[in-house]
Amino acid sequence: MTSVPRERERGSATLIGLALAVVVLLAGLLTIDLSVLAGARARMQTAADLAALAALTPAPGTVASPGRAADIARANGADEVRCACAPIQAVVTVGRRVTLLPGGAVVPLSRCGPSESELVRPGAGWR
Repeated sequence: MTSVPRERERGSATLIGLALAVVVLLAGLLTIDLSVLAGARARMQTAADLAALAALTPAPGTVASPGRAADIARANGADEVRCACAPIQAVVTVGRRVTLLPGGAVVPLSRCGPSESELVRPGAGWR
């Protein structure tokens, strides 16, 4: 049985350690991106819900309007706002672009809220 000269094995642990460091770094970046997306999604859902409520609920001394819904959505971080508003129903769709690491990729997000099925009808009680 012949043994491999030790000189050929020098530096192999360094390469393995470097490869593991790259894997850990990429896993960390992926975790950051996923948390940024989850946070942005939650903010967009909040903006859509509040905008839909604003479209149906007049402020003191004013009337309910889709313009107010857009103002509320933009105040909550939405870039794009579409409102399909009626006197008893408002479906607001909001959008925002999120920049991810490491390459600066831009991902569009959109959320909708609330729809007619989510509204509580008079006399129906809470779900």
